[in-house]
Amino acid sequence: MPRPATVRSRRDAVFFAENINLTEPVMLTYHIKPEPEQKRLLLLDQRLLPVQEQYFICRRTEDVVYAIREMVVRGAPAIGVTAAWGCWLAALQLQMDGLDKSRYWERLLMESLQKIAQARPTAVNLAWAVARMRKLWMENSTVGLEALIRIWENEAENIHADDIELNMRMGAHGAELIADGDTVMTHCNAGSLATAGYGTALGVIYAAVEAGKKIKVISNETRPWLQGARLTAFELQKSGVDVTVACDNSCAILMSKGLVQKVVVGADRVAANGDAANKIGTYGVAVLARHFGIPFYIAAPYSTFDFNCASGHEIPIEERPHEEVTRFRDIQVAPSGVPAYNFSFDVTPAALITGFITEHGVFKPPYFRSFRKLQTLAQEAEQKAAQQAAPAELDSASNLTDGNGSSTKRLQTAKDGDILRMDREGSALMPGAEYPIGEPAAVSPAWLEDSAAEVAALSKAPEAA
Repeated sequence: MPRPATVRSRRDAVFFAENINLTEPVMLTYHIKPEPEQKRLLLLDQRLLPVQEQYFICRRTEDVVYAIREMVVRGAPAIGVTAAWGCWLAALQLQMDGLDKSRYWERLLMESLQKIAQARPTAVNLAWAVARMRKLWMENSTVGLEALIRIWENEAENIHADDIELNMRMGAHGAELIADGDTVMTHCNAGSLATAGYGTALGVIYAAVEAGKKIKVISNETRPWLQGARLTAFELQKSGVDVTVACDNSCAILMSKGLVQKVVVGADRVAANGDAANKIGTYGVAVLARHFGIPFYIAAPYSTFDFNCASGHEIPIEERPHEEVTRFRDIQVAPSGVPAYNFSFDVTPAALITGFITEHGVFKPPYFRSFRKLQTLAQEAEQKAAQQAAPAELDSASNLTDGNGSSTKRLQTAKDGDILRMDREGSALMPGAEYPIGEPAAVSPAWLEDSAAEVAALSKAPEAA
């Protein structure tokens, strides 16, 4: 697979996607497509893939909430990026409704952000993205709505571009774990479609292929939405990667025949003790991988780690309508009146996970120790980004300027790069033993108090401009 052109920004990524022959191998980046001039956000409707490629148009908060809840867009990082653009749309909506002069616009905007943050419960990136946008608002609490719209557009663009960049770094780290000739099993879709581009679990595969390794992929179909069959196979085929779809209940026989050398999946939330929530069925794959002695890796960005969540039992598990199981599209597959279990996610215990692949490297057990290193590396990276960013201010015309008054296209504040992670401050885990699911890791009381204070601060609306 040819390596995609260097992506320097979100606009570069979209330009790259729009100016290629889609019959050739390609990294998908056109599935989340903001159009500021048209004041809308286009989302490739993943419910229709692979048969039809059609955009779902978001113009209002309700459109964004619907798109996230009804799985027009899915995958934790992609949901986070969509949420960031959704915050921008929420501010635009108030302006277009003529409420920018209202004394209540701040309260109305805060209510819209709350709706977006609550669209789906399990993926931590959703709340993370909304909290980051809200934090930036608080840092610029004296500006009006028009200026906030520009600030948020820049920040959403930064989040969008950063996700592609960190996915590529994650892929490079993970590719070192994949041997030439390996067949990698994956579950659900943790590729370009689940992120801003490149992907988490599939990013590892893309990077291994780009390194010249001959890799095959087994994509579990992933009932009931068939993300593996519909989406993973779709994008791997477009990218020129050898992929075969397998029904979910064939994992054991495939592993027993020696047809699987590695398992790499994504995650929607990782708890402080290393338990990880991912698409329903992942837990079973991990159990089988352990039985057959196959390495089981999770690829996830740092924003997916929730150190406020002590163990997997604290991760909220979404339950979706039983009709998604008893019917397939318009075809009834179970008797009328028979209920169905439809948990959207399950939690894989840390003890079954060989390691976590992140943009900061690969982290293996014991996780109470390796996660402390992860936190340190992430904090150092943020501090470095903050030092490199020039302070920015708003001039009298509400244009973005640097400290010298020069115009700048990309917002850079004194805390640019200081991504809001309420649960990242201090040392989250205390030295101790490995913790199975259900037994929380010990947490520093001071760290909890600091986090609680930040959460309380986020619940307050900024002062009126």
